[in-house]
Amino acid sequence: MRSLARFSDIYLPSRGEFLALWGADDVEAAVRAFQPGLMVEEQVVVVKDGSAGAFAFTPDRQVTMNAYDVRVRNTVGAGDSFNAGFVTANTLELDLYDSVEFACAVAALTISTDQLPDVNDVNRLRSEKP
Repeated sequence: MRSLARFSDIYLPSRGEFLALWGADDVEAAVRAFQPGLMVEEQVVVVKDGSAGAFAFTPDRQVTMNAYDVRVRNTVGAGDSFNAGFVTANTLELDLYDSVEFACAVAALTISTDQLPDVNDVNRLRSEKP
């Protein structure tokens, strides 16, 4: 897995997966263990951290994003919806910060409503964020 992760354009592990794979106690230490030997120049790594939000980095930028404060109804699909949100934002050519914010909004809507969110729902939630 370690070598495969270094070849991916976008790597979207959970915090637990990331720490375990790179043998670290915190995200920053895992990043230091991960970065040597990267095989993709523009690689994006986004570490999902549940109710704490997400941490993203590229070789030259880091972003920390708090999760949206929503009433949780059901967490099934939260990680997958986050991943789909991030890939969608990337396709829309949003920058790293906005892509992570978009993904967090998709996950928040997924866990707090009974409907799958669309882009309008996501942008509405993002515009309400303090």
